[in-house]
Amino acid sequence: MINKECLKLDLYEYFSYCQTKSIRGLILITDKQYLFYSQIDPNDYLIHNDIAILLENLIHPYYPIYSVDAIRNNHIVISSIGQELFIELPTNGYFSYSEYLFLIKILKDVELYNFKNESKIGLLIMNDQVVYQEDNKPNIDLAISILKRLIKKNIKIEEEKIIGKVLKNEKIIQTMKYHINIDSCLYIDDLYAIIEICDNYYLDSYYSKFIKKILPNYCKIKEMLSNIQNITNENFELENITYDNVLDKLKEIYSKLNKRKIRM
Repeated sequence: MINKECLKLDLYEYFSYCQTKSIRGLILITDKQYLFYSQIDPNDYLIHNDIAILLENLIHPYYPIYSVDAIRNNHIVISSIGQELFIELPTNGYFSYSEYLFLIKILKDVELYNFKNESKIGLLIMNDQVVYQEDNKPNIDLAISILKRLIKKNIKIEEEKIIGKVLKNEKIIQTMKYHINIDSCLYIDDLYAIIEICDNYYLDSYYSKFIKKILPNYCKIKEMLSNIQNITNENFELENITYDNVLDKLKEIYSKLNKRKIRM
């Protein structure tokens, strides 16, 4: 069990608390949520790794892992003892657009704290090497610009119990559209690949309602793609495809294929 009080402080409050007493803090960022754990319970002796494992098992209650393997390689772990932030990016160095937006909020909190207080919060960002480091007064805008270049288009989605803070609905849709990127489709083969990404969203209990907003005709789109694929593997060109017209574009292709069959 977890002491719910440990999840109540925000980052700025945590740094303020640590002016008089240093305690461990740990942030876990996934594609869906951000959890911040502060060790305010005097009887809490967990080290940072133990806290990360605890949080991972908290959001994956049906798949507990009681070792460092619990920390998913697509998650971001941020640790502190009150005077710094040590940001560990995913092992491959890349992360999702959602994770990036969570990181911006955290770094802006650091910037605000450093602006209002004489004592400064240092910053170290790492993947398999140092990405950014400044112990005295970090350049947050520079750190953010570096992180932006590491966003990965293809992401891993898994079921999570939502306990932490999440993005606003419009931001969630914005991030999903970034990863789906239907406007980049030039050929129908591109669309097949994008539908795989959409399937991951559609089958996920958290994201399903959002993909239905982005593509209200999603099931019909999949059916039409399947119908086309059953007739031919021809890689049709797609011109100016959008979220709004994708079904109509596929209907046009299907209609042409049927007319071709009749002529034959």
